[in-house]
Amino acid sequence: MRDICSHGRRRPKLSPDECGEVAEFLIAESRRLGCRLDIRLLVDKAFPDFVQYRNHNTETHWKDLVLATLEEQVLALKYTRGPSATRRMVEEEEREIVRDILAVCSTRAERIAAWQEQTQKFERAYYRRLKEIGCLTH
Repeated sequence: MRDICSHGRRRPKLSPDECGEVAEFLIAESRRLGCRLDIRLLVDKAFPDFVQYRNHNTETHWKDLVLATLEEQVLALKYTRGPSATRRMVEEEEREIVRDILAVCSTRAERIAAWQEQTQKFERAYYRRLKEIGCLTH
């Protein structure tokens, strides 16, 4: 990122100092939020936001625009399973969810609704896990 900034930008037109200011802000906020650095975010989002604010085409400060994008990434990643979650682990978690649902919900409709709410998966996945725990008659 810093190397890209050291030359400035032609489109949008930015001096090396302006590019550096944007990059340093993006780097610091990414580090603070625990986000991965992304060149595309710098070039395709942060630079245009800076120029838009600099040219008085928006009332929202460029830093707020960039920060909002970073925070969206954090929220998107918050509900994504990490690389340590293996398929078997996920399946076992889902079997446990099915067991809990069977213990709490009395009707088929309640069970399916609880499954979908807890896993965001389709009904057929519920029946797959139900079969795996030997309770397909429920």
